[in-house]
Amino acid sequence: MLGRTHAACGLLIGLLVYKYFNANLFLFIGVLIIAALLPDLDEPGSKLGRRVKPLAYVIKFLFGHRTITHNLFFIAAIAFLVWWFFGVYGYALLIGGGSHLLLDGLTRKGVVLLWPLKIKISGFVKTGGLLENVFFWLLIVGNGWLVFKMLV
Repeated sequence: MLGRTHAACGLLIGLLVYKYFNANLFLFIGVLIIAALLPDLDEPGSKLGRRVKPLAYVIKFLFGHRTITHNLFFIAAIAFLVWWFFGVYGYALLIGGGSHLLLDGLTRKGVVLLWPLKIKISGFVKTGGLLENVFFWLLIVGNGWLVFKMLV
């Protein structure tokens, strides 16, 4: 999936779940959105990878794309560290990173959830294709509706 779809999904999930956590709304949702982009740290052309290109190139060179950063072990380890130092924001990282893995699991390329173990999930969505674009705009409408409900 494209970065914009991951970010829009992260925002939607954040708007739905933030009330269950004793956290600053904007910080919690911000962490969740960044976490929804985090697994693409292994792709220098991704939204997050462009901001840390040297690191993205190293990760991609050493491991490839959708390997070490696209698995539950990585997300859980980073979320645990964030939780250890910053409490509730570790949950935001876990939820955002998990949403990324689920969305990438819907794509044709799929994702190996327990890398280096070869347990892969893949779907039928073409990255950047019509179905993803429809899904993205549905997320935008859902986000708009949730923000409107918060303001009214």
